[in-house]
Amino acid sequence: MYLYDAFQCSDQCFMAKSFQLIGLLELSVELRINYIYMDVQTAERFKTVSDSLGWAYRSLAQQCIHGFLGKYRSFYATAAQEDYEARGLTEKEYYTTLEKGDELPEYTGDKPVWNDTPLSKVPAPPSTQANRYRYNTISLSDHNAVCLKVAQIVHEVPMTVLISRIIKDHFERYWESNYLPQIEMYEKKTFELESLSK
Repeated sequence: MYLYDAFQCSDQCFMAKSFQLIGLLELSVELRINYIYMDVQTAERFKTVSDSLGWAYRSLAQQCIHGFLGKYRSFYATAAQEDYEARGLTEKEYYTTLEKGDELPEYTGDKPVWNDTPLSKVPAPPSTQANRYRYNTISLSDHNAVCLKVAQIVHEVPMTVLISRIIKDHFERYWESNYLPQIEMYEKKTFELESLSK
């Protein structure tokens, strides 16, 4: 497992070099972040799901990330190809560089531009003290950790902001369809979705 320090990433520090590797085991990594940003609605939903549905507060963010990367893996795979080709790297060289946390070489051609992305319509929550919530570590597969770095390159934001946007997108997308029905069935002590409308 690799342990990355990403919580000190500044606005200019959004590439793979923002990760500092400490070697542990293979195939899984822990991404350490000190905090995430959530607006009032997202924070309330995050806390409700943690309190009512059994998702541990410390693992809920990784659930959001895993779901996001699963849904948009093909987009970021294509973006990775565009990026490594523009840098004159092979796929394996690019993947290994991100995996190890080494600095990527400069672009040898035009830098790719990604305008229409999975997060294009998801603004970052304001980075105010009121929206800042303490966090700790997020466990990811090695592959998802590399994909998350590709997403960071695409969106050109600090890791904290990227994860905050992914969490916001998750709850906007799945609150009504996935989480709210479970909460309502619990409150009404029913097994049937149909009974919620009665």
